[in-house]
Amino acid sequence: MARHKDLQQLRHQIAVTAARIMAEERLEDFYAAKKKAVHRLGGAADKALPTNEEIEHELKIHHSLFNKDRHNGHLLELRKTALDAMKFFESFNPRLVGPVLEGTAQINSTVILHLFAEQLEEVDRFLIDKKIPFELAKVGLRMRVGKDKEIFPAYRFMAGETQVELVVFPLKGTRQAPLSAVTSRHMERASIKQVEDLINSQ
Repeated sequence: MARHKDLQQLRHQIAVTAARIMAEERLEDFYAAKKKAVHRLGGAADKALPTNEEIEHELKIHHSLFNKDRHNGHLLELRKTALDAMKFFESFNPRLVGPVLEGTAQINSTVILHLFAEQLEEVDRFLIDKKIPFELAKVGLRMRVGKDKEIFPAYRFMAGETQVELVVFPLKGTRQAPLSAVTSRHMERASIKQVEDLINSQ
């Protein structure tokens, strides 16, 4: 029983330390944050490692306790950038996902949007017609528990100083969101109206 309690305390300590590292070093890689936390704490057994969801929980607490006003200001600006981009790509039924939606974004976080198109070329043509410089990428996302990741095309471009990533799904992709790497549940997706409501509530 004592050993179990010790492991639970260590697990919580690693989660808190990892969250602080992510906040202070503007790190978004949960695995890297865990490894840094373990190193700073002098090493730990693998079974004491917290989940990404536990670290995300501690990250929200850290922001609320230590840099609430600054964090909320950064988050508001990122959400405004996201909203502008969503309105620009409104014909592709955009949805905001990831840290900017969840409230854990750092100042340098990428705004991630899911777009839906019958053909990938539609997004390609739209960006070219609007003369937006972009780079192509591929994003691996898991759609179902226990299944391999599926590869989706993505476009990345800069909106001012913020990177925007457009992950393109087929039209039927609106029915089911990919699994979150943080919670292993289906990602939360927010529409233009929902993002507007988030901004107004801040």
